[in-house]
Amino acid sequence: MNTLLSTIFSLHFGFIFVQSETLNQKNYSIQTDKLTDSSFVNNDTLIMQSDTLKISGQTQLIENIVVIDRKDDKSNFWSAFLSPIFFTLFGIVIHKIVDFLKDKKETKQFGRRWVAEIRCLEQPIQKQIKALENFRTDICRENTEYPQIPFYSILNCDVFNTLDKHRLIKFIQLKYNDSSEAIRISNSIHGFISVLVHLYDGLMRKAKIFRKDYELLIDHLNENIDIILREFRDYAVILEKELHGDDPINDDRYKLIAEILFKYIADRPDNI
Repeated sequence: MNTLLSTIFSLHFGFIFVQSETLNQKNYSIQTDKLTDSSFVNNDTLIMQSDTLKISGQTQLIENIVVIDRKDDKSNFWSAFLSPIFFTLFGIVIHKIVDFLKDKKETKQFGRRWVAEIRCLEQPIQKQIKALENFRTDICRENTEYPQIPFYSILNCDVFNTLDKHRLIKFIQLKYNDSSEAIRISNSIHGFISVLVHLYDGLMRKAKIFRKDYELLIDHLNENIDIILREFRDYAVILEKELHGDDPINDDRYKLIAEILFKYIADRPDNI
């Protein structure tokens, strides 16, 4: 579209220029006609004096007219053919220069966006590492609920899927003026992003599995505690029958087991 507009503008300017040249030529022709008429009057005056001078004057006049016509033909050829071509090519060159400057500006903008997005990953990476360290400490504490661990979704690097990779190479090449260096740095950046995406996906997958297994173990633990307490109550009934109705709480067969059960199991610890 820009090329078409530039071409139309050049043709329009060339057409105006041709019209201006044509008008100048017409004015020049009018002045020539006046000069011819004046010369012819003088020849008429000279005709009355000498026939020989008359012939000589007319011959000179015809030669001058032929020379003027030839010059006008060359000028018309330049105006009609070469001038529009020149301005068309000139418009195309201007368009190419504008496109080059526009592309360079857009490349710098995309490059700055890449740099900004990469720098935005620094703090989330540090916070995610700290969160994992805190989780490891909290999960080892006794009688605690399952610790919550924050996940920073920016580490999935989805934002880089919307950025132009070709623009990144052009930006680096524009900065270092070296194609091989631009490719090397670009590959390093994409490699870093790929590793980070892999680590984040692995972290999310393992955290989900770990939580699921943890909750499953807690459920099994609670089921087994219920079984143990139920069996211990049945055991107390059996001892009571042996003791002829006396409370078995002072019997060592019951007392030692009861101390263990009520100290470590009956409170239902959240941490396995």
